[in-house]
Amino acid sequence: MMRRTLRRGLALLLVLSLVLGLSGCVEQYHNGGQTVIDMDENTQAEVAAAVTKVNEILAEGTLEDLLAQLPEEIEAEDVTNGWNQWEAIRKEHGEWTSTKNADIFYYCYAGAATVNYVFEDVTMTADMLFTSDHQLVYLDFYESAESAEAEYSLPEGLVEKTVTIGEGTDYPLEGTLTYPEGGTDLPAVVLVHGIGNNDRDQTALATKMFRDLANGLAERGIAVLRYDKRTYTYPEAQTITDVSTLTIDFQTVDDAVLATEALRAQDVVDPEKVYLVGHDLGGLVAPRIDQEADYAGYVIMASPSRAWSEAAFDQAIRYGMDGLEYDTVQYLEPMLKSDIEDIRKLDNTKEEDEWTNILLNQYVCFWIDLNAYDYPQMVADSDKPVLIMQGDADYQIQTDPDYNGWTEILSGKDNAVCKLYEGVNHMMMKTEGPFTNVSKQYERPLHVAEEIISDMASWILEQAA
Repeated sequence: MMRRTLRRGLALLLVLSLVLGLSGCVEQYHNGGQTVIDMDENTQAEVAAAVTKVNEILAEGTLEDLLAQLPEEIEAEDVTNGWNQWEAIRKEHGEWTSTKNADIFYYCYAGAATVNYVFEDVTMTADMLFTSDHQLVYLDFYESAESAEAEYSLPEGLVEKTVTIGEGTDYPLEGTLTYPEGGTDLPAVVLVHGIGNNDRDQTALATKMFRDLANGLAERGIAVLRYDKRTYTYPEAQTITDVSTLTIDFQTVDDAVLATEALRAQDVVDPEKVYLVGHDLGGLVAPRIDQEADYAGYVIMASPSRAWSEAAFDQAIRYGMDGLEYDTVQYLEPMLKSDIEDIRKLDNTKEEDEWTNILLNQYVCFWIDLNAYDYPQMVADSDKPVLIMQGDADYQIQTDPDYNGWTEILSGKDNAVCKLYEGVNHMMMKTEGPFTNVSKQYERPLHVAEEIISDMASWILEQAA
């Protein structure tokens, strides 16, 4: 509904951090663009009072009242735009009845808040930024994740069918096949998840990346199978006695192969035109899955061009520590660095009694398995068509070294295409709002960028022609 990209966010936050400072902040940990700090109760109450003041103005005040909250150093554009959004919202939806779920936190050395405004037919969310003196400097409204999900419906002309993956195995999984109504002999895609216990939509807070891809590709004539990950459906499977089996095969490869077999068996699919689309870790191990499933080609999205352990460390620092208190981060970071050093030394000679050790949240056998393969080199050595897709606003798998690494590794290969997308994040969505370098950005119900879906579909259809 109401979307606006923050155009001057970096300049604003620079002013906030360097000019205005942060009162009461003793210990700070700057981490990939965010600040990990414990907000004390007094500051929490002061920011809450500032939010209440904004709410009073939104209820009964004027734009001039709102602008009076601005410090002299800050231009009025962002707050004015927020007020104009608010006026349009009230004109369309009437008066708001209540607020709920106010979340108050530090962001880049200043107070911030997200607040939900409940109307009769919709709930809108506002992002707010304040100075250290709790003066409003940024206001932006968008439809809440709750309302956006309530409005979701399968696009017209598409069909969804439930498919069982691995029927008769120890870990059968449920999946969804999406395809255009009446389609036959369709090129098809199996979607392979990134790290984590992901559902078939690869839900991340308010985003559903795989559902977006399934719908978008199906609207362009491609059948898509997505499925719940084994560790999502069977979380207890991660604690089985024989930990030597908890490899990347167990987590990802085996089920991707079974899903591909199930996809090829569908009446609407041309079994010779099946492709893999892998995200994050799923993209990195695409060439290994291909060894067993033999795809017509594969797409690698937001995946590292280096060892997964190196990328996992960066993700733990930039994403996994998002919102932790300073003391906790100071305790964890040296442990993570030590894990990386240990992972680099792992190979198949490691004694079995050490396989139960956990490094970067995975058993040793998982890392031994991954270390045995040079996945980027496997892609470089393959003649299969491959499409590399990366967003330059991805703070988890970054342009440098990861995307730049792919372009170097695949330089001169006619079968490989690399594409970098401006303003696109790790979930292949256009970033919006101020929180572009922390996980809070995924609380907005964003969708996979149209250019991503269009380019991916065009590439698949061209290969399948």
